[in-house]
Amino acid sequence: MLLIIILQRLVGTDDSIRALVWIPNGETERLLSAGLGGSVVEWDLTTLKEKRKCDSYAGPIWSLSLSRSGEFLAVGCESGKVTWLDVSDGALQYKKSFQPAGKGTFALVFLIYNLFRALKCKIIGKILCLSWGKGDKELVTGGSDGCIRIFDTLTGRSTSKMAVSKSKRKRAVLWAVSVLR
Repeated sequence: MLLIIILQRLVGTDDSIRALVWIPNGETERLLSAGLGGSVVEWDLTTLKEKRKCDSYAGPIWSLSLSRSGEFLAVGCESGKVTWLDVSDGALQYKKSFQPAGKGTFALVFLIYNLFRALKCKIIGKILCLSWGKGDKELVTGGSDGCIRIFDTLTGRSTSKMAVSKSKRKRAVLWAVSVLR
């Protein structure tokens, strides 16, 4: 019931909410939201007002995922980047960003090769879903470019990529990924 009341209150915000995360910490439970405004917002559960805000530094946000340890929050952004926030011990602080390897180099070569086509082509899509795996050492993402990527959270690099769609004309859009144990 409390969550329904909170959601009704959040609907009136200026930011278009795309993701919610509930952090159960015993007596100090927390609710975080994120959306197209590009910030993660922590809500005061007593007053139902913003408690604090943290910028993604990567544009509009499409997805959130709490690490299995409960210490970190992965933030999937429209730019194709994944931002990592520290949420341990009541914190809400930016740590670093991950980006699929080679985006800048490939984009530059492609732009030189054919400017018109480069402007119409999305090389890396939005990160629409996230899931933590293997003791918080890996982060699996899915996006609007039809690819699943695995990031090494220690280095911030994309270690694996798998295209879901075989067709170049019709890309699959990945709305959910989950790492099973």
